Amino acid sequence: MGIVWTVLFAVASVEPEAAALVPRNPAVEAAVSKALDYLQATQSGDGSWGGRGSSYSRHVGITGLCGMAFMSAGHLPGRGKHGKNVDDALAFVLSMVGRDGYIGTKESGMYGHGFAALFLGEVYGMSPRPELGRSVRLATELSVRAQKEDGGWRYEPVSYGYSDVSVTTCIIMSLRAARNAGVDVPKETIEKAVNYLRQCVNPDGGLRYMVMDQGESRPALTAAAVISFYGLGRYDLPEINRGVTFLENYHRTVPFSTKYPHYYYSLYYEAQAMYQVGGERWKQWYADVSSELIRTQAQDGSWSDYVGNAYATAMAALVLEVPYSYLPIFQR
Repeated sequence: MGIVWTVLFAVASVEPEAAALVPRNPAVEAAVSKALDYLQATQSGDGSWGGRGSSYSRHVGITGLCGMAFMSAGHLPGRGKHGKNVDDALAFVLSMVGRDGYIGTKESGMYGHGFAALFLGEVYGMSPRPELGRSVRLATELSVRAQKEDGGWRYEPVSYGYSDVSVTTCIIMSLRAARNAGVDVPKETIEKAVNYLRQCVNPDGGLRYMVMDQGESRPALTAAAVISFYGLGRYDLPEINRGVTFLENYHRTVPFSTKYPHYYYSLYYEAQAMYQVGGERWKQWYADVSSELIRTQAQDGSWSDYVGNAYATAMAALVLEVPYSYLPIFQR
């Protein structure tokens, strides 16, 4: 399937008690623990989670994010307090892998496929079982075939039409996870994806939704592109520093608040981008965001969003867990 890409990040099996990678923060740990208990309590019998509306029921993407939320706290298949939750989530997602490699239903689209494939890739990196590897390779091959001529991806698993930055970065992260676990990804696929994102950069350093869209820069898309450039190994691109500067300027006037659109989605990518930047910029960002998330967590351990509480809770937990570096995609 093309050129084999070198694994850039070490993969390690860890237990929750080994989280000495960052200074212990009791408030953060308590918030994460409550969030995971909430997800445990709301997992369906078939291992899935869903959201609001019929199109989000038994959703492979949301299930993948919830599974990764457990893994980001050190709970692996068969290991840790929530190991069974990961096992059940994994079983559900694997049951939704089609013969062509597409994961999910028609309604879940390439977003669902991307987040589900990311979850499978992260599990496979930590637990390299042959049957899991086959599903990761199938999902990766589907993503490669669905890449559009302009270099990106969109809602449907087809290679014609136009792309958008949001779906493109979602698929890129799943390809990165697969590649990190030793699955082949063609060099051409990577190069086309990088070129597509670079074409979407506005003069202010932020990214717009599509190449032909002359709209304003969006923080969520900018952060997603920054971490995609990192994930694809293109640390030398000037678009990285320009993107981070855009994010910092944006938050000088717009505080962290659920009032701005796609809040948890944006924080999910911003956390990863700022963590890669590191230093005082990361420390200040994380201090501000973790305080806000702890303040807004509901009594039952959840956060809420128009997509649904499971989605928002998984995303918030993943943000809080980034500095633990359990998941390969969260490692520097």
